Amino acid sequence: MRRWGVVVAVILWLTGGALPLTAAEPHRAGLVIVHGDGRVVTRCVAFAEESISGVELLVRSGLELRLDATGVGTTICSIAGEGCPAPSSCFCQCQSSPCVYWSYWQLEEGAWRYSNLGAGLTQVRDGTVEGWVWGEGSASGEATAPPVLGMDEICGEPVDVGTGATTGDASLVQDPQPAATLVPVTTGGAGGAPMTMFLVTGAPLLLLLSLWWWARQRRKP
Repeated sequence: MRRWGVVVAVILWLTGGALPLTAAEPHRAGLVIVHGDGRVVTRCVAFAEESISGVELLVRSGLELRLDATGVGTTICSIAGEGCPAPSSCFCQCQSSPCVYWSYWQLEEGAWRYSNLGAGLTQVRDGTVEGWVWGEGSASGEATAPPVLGMDEICGEPVDVGTGATTGDASLVQDPQPAATLVPVTTGGAGGAPMTMFLVTGAPLLLLLSLWWWARQRRKP
């Protein structure tokens, strides 16, 4: 009996004194992507960190991207195949007037705010909603904002935006993909999440089985 008391004490120590353990809920942020033809794509991105950058949010969305990283920041050249392909400049359609590029937005208190700050310098936290629009614009913020979609619409049930409906200046065309797609948590290294789950659930069980086998061997003559 004393031997099993030691086994239980070791397991409680390894698991922090509470069995079973439950994983913490991930943070989530929303993305609204508006293409030049008015098609709207949304993504719900989960992340384990307290905050990530706007660029990292795009990268973790699973959308095909072309980025140009320089000493002054990261430029978004193309999203999901729309924009400026390599090897052209990221502003291949902004050499004169009209200037067409991916404008960057943040949703604040139910309204979109044009961002003059690069996406590599912004902080995305739990509940943040960011938007990108391919269209005419200027650095002063004279551009078409995305449709207002909150976290409940992006990360909840898929949003059926219909065809030809309008919200503000953005014409919505139904995305052939599900409007809301939850992207798995990225922890910074391959296999990070499975290893964490093993340490939380598998390691204590393995230790228990090992001690049980050792106790049986000790009882043998």
